[in-house]
Amino acid sequence: MGGIQFSAGTQAAFFAESLPTSMRYTGSALGMTFGAPIPFLAAWIFQNTENGTVALTAIALSIVVLSMIATMTLPERFKQKLNEVN
Repeated sequence: MGGIQFSAGTQAAFFAESLPTSMRYTGSALGMTFGAPIPFLAAWIFQNTENGTVALTAIALSIVVLSMIATMTLPERFKQKLNEVN
């Protein structure tokens, strides 16, 4: 439970710095709503694979690695004003 607090605390600033002003609200909303069906997909994968725990662990680790790569390749914008982000 405590781990989610770290991402929730920085998420607003992350979206504000990584998205242009014209699509900031839409981009952050899409990021949140695409996560909604994940529990249903996880239950389906768990039931329909031979070893559901291994499959879900592999998928989760892949998502973590992909997220780390995406975060590290974002341009640094700490000197730009938020309305100048393109």
